[in-house]
Amino acid sequence: MAATCPIPPDEEERLKTLHDLDLLDVSYEPSFDRITSLCCQIFDVPIALVSLVDAERQFFKSQRGLGEVRETPRDLAFCAHAIMPDAPDVMVVNDAQADPRFRGNALVTDWPHIRFYAGARLGFTGSDGVVHHIGTLCIIDTDVTKGGFEGARAEFDGSKVTMLEELAHVLVEAIELRGYKRRDAKDEPGKKRKLDDAA
Repeated sequence: MAATCPIPPDEEERLKTLHDLDLLDVSYEPSFDRITSLCCQIFDVPIALVSLVDAERQFFKSQRGLGEVRETPRDLAFCAHAIMPDAPDVMVVNDAQADPRFRGNALVTDWPHIRFYAGARLGFTGSDGVVHHIGTLCIIDTDVTKGGFEGARAEFDGSKVTMLEELAHVLVEAIELRGYKRRDAKDEPGKKRKLDDAA
């Protein structure tokens, strides 16, 4: 499937950074689920996602409000626009129906009927020493007749933007900590063998 969404200039290294984190196609993890749950409560929205933008899809490392859905095609992903280098650190779409990038998007015209989106980028340093944006922590409000909350988007001011950005930083730290723990777990058998050999 050819992507119709924008592709960042660092795509090759960005994808390498994403895959090196070993986040794709794994079970939900409580530390990330707590963050999306908190986002729904704080911002009074029906949907919150940890969205990772892969080559042809966005994979939801955690999500609230989308039932059993774990991924969507990349060409439908608002987050694919949010990770572009010219996007702000928090990309806000106040009315998806009025935005030429998204008004024809199937996620706007059909379920879940997105109306409001705010996504804070998740940046990680790759093996090249450069920060690459692998996805977003995002919140979504939907058409009021489909379960959305009109007030959520009206009240998304500068302080809420800062709050979402701070929560994204917490998420990045959680992912980094997860990586340290996994590396330690992999190293542990080797450490034990070295100790046995030295005995």
